Order: sequence, then C-alpha cells, then structure tokens
Amino acid sequence: MDIDDEALERAKEGKADHTINTKSNPDFLSQILELSSGGLHAVAVFAAVKEGVDIAPRMLRTRGKLIVVGCPPTEVSFNVTEIAIEKIQYPWRQQSRHERPPPRVCGIDPET
Repeated sequence: MDIDDEALERAKEGKADHTINTKSNPDFLSQILELSSGGLHAVAVFAAVKEGVDIAPRMLRTRGKLIVVGCPPTEVSFNVTEIAIEKIQYPWRQQSRHERPPPRVCGIDPET
C-alpha cells in the first residue's frame, strides 16, 4: 500500500501479491479486508503520517500485530477496548517485562 504508483510498481517487480494505491482507491480498506479474508496478521506503518497510523488498526484481524516505525508529529489515538482485549498486539508484549524492557515509542520512554 502506498500513494505513489512508482513505489507500487517496484513492489510488483519485487513479487508483491497485491498492491493498492490508497489515495486513488477510496474503498481500499474493504479491498484489504476482502483480500485478507477478514484482516491482516500484521501492519507496519513506516510513514510518519497521522492518517496511516489512524487507519492501520482497522486493517488488522483479531490479535494482529501493529508496528509503527514512522511517528507522526501530531497526536494519534487508539481504541482502548481493542488494546484491552488484545485485538491489537505490540511486538514487545511477547516477552515478560522483566526479560526485555519495552522500546521507546516516538521518543516516549515507557518506563517513566
């Protein structure tokens, strides 16, 4: 997924099964849910764009993993219920807090 057709063409050359231009396809979320039979196992957001972080959880299937690499300069929010029932998982929650400290997320130290 991207808004750049050239980037999507490179993905096709790299043997991507599907590519979706989210800017020119307003119904991209329905298309993703259909192609993935109900949601993706994981979503990685690399662009520091609020809209990408906002929509990413809606692409996940239950217990899917959300990875945010690019942190937008504005505030984002998540549905607390989805986090509480573990619809959304975070990779650092796979180990005990005592085994591995949680990472700093968008410059925020979770230990403080």
